[in-house]
Amino acid sequence: RRKEAKSMTVGIGLYAMRFMVNALIAAGDDNPHKSTAELSLVMFAFDPEGHLHPCVNNLRLVLPDSTEELTAMLEEKRRKFAKAEEHGRIPCEQLHDISQRVMASAAVADTADEPGASKAPGASKAPGASEAPA
Repeated sequence: RRKEAKSMTVGIGLYAMRFMVNALIAAGDDNPHKSTAELSLVMFAFDPEGHLHPCVNNLRLVLPDSTEELTAMLEEKRRKFAKAEEHGRIPCEQLHDISQRVMASAAVADTADEPGASKAPGASKAPGASEAPA
């Protein structure tokens, strides 16, 4: 019975599992950094001090926020939600908003400027050209 109680307190929890499932789903995304960012959130949750900078770097590849903004956001989460009795661990539930932003994000680099990228309809036509004669 005592082992059950211990495993319940050191388990990874539902939100951490969601982040890992998101990472698996994101692995097939056009932006491979989403998967890494999701896993990085889990690592940050378990060791906020040790994984702050790697998490910021991984989020930076996915989100448009600056390094300073991401650092401030994660520091605020750590300040508000870190559990001293669990060695500073942050419940993944408190990072869910960031995870949602990661999964909803497009690539940070603007792909419209890349050669061969699709553009708005009619964007590749010569100036003054029309679809059909008037």
